[in-house]
Amino acid sequence: MLPWLSDRKYQLLIESINKALPQNYDFEIIKTLTRLSQVKAKSVCLQFPEGLLAWADTIAFLIEEFADGEIDVFVVGDVVYGACCIDDIRAAYFDCDFLVHYAHSCLVKVSDMDVPCLYIFVKIKIDPEDFVKAIKNIIFMVLPDASGGHSKEATLTKLHLNATVQYIDVVHFAYRKLVEDGYGDRISIPICSPLSPGETLGCTSAKLNGNLCVFLADGRFHIESSMIQNPHVVYYRFDPFTRRMFLEKYDHQALYLTRNRVLRSVRINPRVPYLNEFTADLIVNVGCPRMSIDWGAESCHIPFISTFE
Repeated sequence: MLPWLSDRKYQLLIESINKALPQNYDFEIIKTLTRLSQVKAKSVCLQFPEGLLAWADTIAFLIEEFADGEIDVFVVGDVVYGACCIDDIRAAYFDCDFLVHYAHSCLVKVSDMDVPCLYIFVKIKIDPEDFVKAIKNIIFMVLPDASGGHSKEATLTKLHLNATVQYIDVVHFAYRKLVEDGYGDRISIPICSPLSPGETLGCTSAKLNGNLCVFLADGRFHIESSMIQNPHVVYYRFDPFTRRMFLEKYDHQALYLTRNRVLRSVRINPRVPYLNEFTADLIVNVGCPRMSIDWGAESCHIPFISTFE
């Protein structure tokens, strides 16, 4: 219950959430309204990734209609690439008291932001038993090697379970179920600080000591982070929408050759530029390292590298 709402209005809120928002997506509207009331927010900034912007107007209306007092709601329209793109600076520019960031992990600490912030993971509900069944099928299959071939002599040393933040609860359910069924000595949920166990970002993933990973996600961007980090591991991706398991491969040799070629092409020519002249021999991306890895070699006529490189 929300103490500032009557029973009738609270029931109207629940009905509106059920009718206007997808049932399997948890936008945590009650939690958001409670937090806004606690901080006595008068203006709030909402930040969504592209895939969730379709529900931005609905969520903004629910907050305005059912908040504890009058509140102004702003929706950031800029592209959000990931957890690193949290825009507390924009929220402060709008003179907002609060920022709600949807669908990403807590990569940036709340204590480091210019305005108070609430992360909403937008957990997506699927039947966890389908995931457990698919994992068991993989365990009993002949384990392929990392190049996609098969070896009858291969043995499972350790199976790791990973996911994007939306499906973390499903991963932990599967782990508990597999432990109950006697697979505890061969199952692991890796952790990579500052993320919680099982979480993986496109730029942040754990080093794995086993030889098999089952990754729960509806795309390749996040699993590629783990694949780049662990070339010795065989990866399967369970698609939550089709409920099918896919053997995923990554061309590490092409990655090494491409990035090595880019790094070898770096030539810095010291010179004093003319006024208003902008020229460069090298671009160093201080943001997401995946930008240089994924398309940096083809997108620029000069070397484009990350700070790690």
